[in-house]
Amino acid sequence: MEDPTRATPNPQPEPVIPFSEELISPEAIPSSGRELAEPLAGSTAAETPPKQPRKAYSATHWQIHAWGIGGVASYFMYEQFYLITNIHTTVFKIEPVIVFAIMALPRLVDGLIDPVMGHWSDNMHSRWGRRRPFLLGSAIVGAILASALFWMSPDWPQWAKSLQLAVCAITLFTACGTYDMAFNALGYELSDEYADRSRIQAIKGVYWALFAILGGYVIWIAGSLDKIGDFLFGAPAQSWFPLWEVWRPQVLNPLTGKGDEVLGFRVISLVISLLILISVIFPLVWSKERYAAINRTKVNLMTALRTVFRSRPFIIILLIKAAGGAGTLPRNLFFYIGTYSVCFGDKQAYTEVMSGHTAVVSLFIAIGIWWIAKPLTRLIGKRAAFISGAGLGLLHACLMPFIATPGHVWDWFILNIAFMPIQHVLNTSAAGIMPDICDIDELEHGSRREGLFTAVQAFVSKMEISLMTALTGVFLTFVVRFDVHLPQQTPDVIERLRFWGFTPLIVLSAISFGMSWFMPLTKKMMDDVRAQLDARHEANEKKASMEEAG
Repeated sequence: MEDPTRATPNPQPEPVIPFSEELISPEAIPSSGRELAEPLAGSTAAETPPKQPRKAYSATHWQIHAWGIGGVASYFMYEQFYLITNIHTTVFKIEPVIVFAIMALPRLVDGLIDPVMGHWSDNMHSRWGRRRPFLLGSAIVGAILASALFWMSPDWPQWAKSLQLAVCAITLFTACGTYDMAFNALGYELSDEYADRSRIQAIKGVYWALFAILGGYVIWIAGSLDKIGDFLFGAPAQSWFPLWEVWRPQVLNPLTGKGDEVLGFRVISLVISLLILISVIFPLVWSKERYAAINRTKVNLMTALRTVFRSRPFIIILLIKAAGGAGTLPRNLFFYIGTYSVCFGDKQAYTEVMSGHTAVVSLFIAIGIWWIAKPLTRLIGKRAAFISGAGLGLLHACLMPFIATPGHVWDWFILNIAFMPIQHVLNTSAAGIMPDICDIDELEHGSRREGLFTAVQAFVSKMEISLMTALTGVFLTFVVRFDVHLPQQTPDVIERLRFWGFTPLIVLSAISFGMSWFMPLTKKMMDDVRAQLDARHEANEKKASMEEAG
């Protein structure tokens, strides 16, 4: 059979083999894989097996870190999007049922587009590779929309504010989904080594956590431009910067005498847009794309999707992600629980502790995970880390209702900090498993489909999150009976917030923990899969060299 990485006049599709652990035996490899892995007749070099196994590929430290820095763009696009539920209800005064209905639309649109974009990226042949065109285009669009979200006025009519929000949110989230697909697919190519893949995901987490410090304080910064200006330039009577005395009244809300939040969000969103454009430069320029020309045989989207959904470990990942997606509804209520139940209506007090201070501590935890991810994966394996993370996540959910009580925001903060490493381990393990799934898929079908796997995962997640987000607005308005015009909610409203915020999360965390035990991949299995792929790649290279020479 022809080499699947080279163009053929009449390409034949690879046989579709359902995933099973038998793949680790040579007899279970598709016939094309065995032929490619066997020595080529008539070749002296091919008759002599290598004395040592090929060393697993891993990108340079700089290439990995350059890719990790690119995650900053993804973080800020998502961060700006998720601010909508809190800011456009409390600052721009759009009714919650409208906001959450609008928030469901971007995920629905992007979820439908994701598989198409992933398949397109996997099969793109351009001078810039398969991923870079998608990275650059989506980053530019995302940077523009990340600012445009906040260029409206609370005094506009509801229909005008809702229309601008809908257009900006749908476009921003679509750009973010496209960027995430290309970015993660590029990251899956950075290493073939089992444990090193977890370390790479942990490095991305460090840069994510570093800039999450700014993201965590966004709400506080937006309402504190006067305080920040006084700190930097001095109080008006003692300012060393004369223009500050002129500018200071412009950053105050004339009704409250405090910082103007609308102006604050506009200013900080411009800074965030600039950071998005800067961060995407690093993976564009310095991250190596290894499989830019591997998929020469065209496979239609529906055929590719069928093979993706035959992967058992991928289905387990999807089911656990689905349980997490259903948890969107209770998590959307945490902001309201923290503001109105724990902090008695003080939004800035809640966000300063639970967003800002949490982000600072998260950075140091992410650095620790970076250093232990690789040795921990070698010690216990991704599967054990995956199960442990899900189990401790269930414990965290069970403790929350007893800790997040009125006046105890710092207790809730300490609880989250104590369990934060768990979430990092779970996310790192899950992300580290995805390249393994792509390896199995290549062994079975001869193609690299990182983009499609990423896009399908995003599709399932976004469809469910769209539904949960829409339901959040319904719950707030008709079940919880939240009133956007009250500075503090009534005791009945607070009681309903707490019930719907904590109870479903406990149930969903238990489901995730149960499903995590069905993850089949082990280190031994993946070592054997990797060895078979290396043999195939080496045979391909030898065959190509012989064809060029002869």
